[in-house]
Amino acid sequence: MGNQQQSKVESKTSHPKLWELSSEITNLEAAIADIQDNNELDDESKENLMAQLFEEWLTLGEDFDAKACQVAHYIKNLEALTEARRNEYRRIRELAEQSNKQAERIRNYLVSQMERTGKKQIQGATANLSLRKKPAKVILKCDPELLPDDLKKVEVTPRLSAIKDYLKANPDCDFAALSTTEEYSITIK
Repeated sequence: MGNQQQSKVESKTSHPKLWELSSEITNLEAAIADIQDNNELDDESKENLMAQLFEEWLTLGEDFDAKACQVAHYIKNLEALTEARRNEYRRIRELAEQSNKQAERIRNYLVSQMERTGKKQIQGATANLSLRKKPAKVILKCDPELLPDDLKKVEVTPRLSAIKDYLKANPDCDFAALSTTEEYSITIK
């Protein structure tokens, strides 16, 4: 065999084909699903096993760049799936809100009709209805800020971006500090 043919054979054996990587990532995905479905492991153990599995998979073989690109495609697929599920969640939530509002309107109509007819109870074959008096509503006659302190609830939420700006100008601050660990994110285009 000539040197040119031998280098083509070596090239073919050292770089897996796209479909080989696809089956590898499918196998990786199945292994991750097995870990996630294991009810005998706690969340931290699952995370550690998945990180170990992923690291072994990425470092196995020679073509890290091709595997990293496959993982990027897989991430984009998961993100698209997530967005589709969010959209479906919004759609179903809107349908649930519509049916809940319709049930509430009909419930109010039924209450008003029972009041109109003077009926406090109805015994049916499949449903029993009874009117009950609601507790009195509180109607505020002033702004909530003017209420006595023991009659209001105050929630404090830190403004982290403002604190970050403050810390940049005042690094000796004693109530907060900027993290010293370097974290990275990845951009996939």
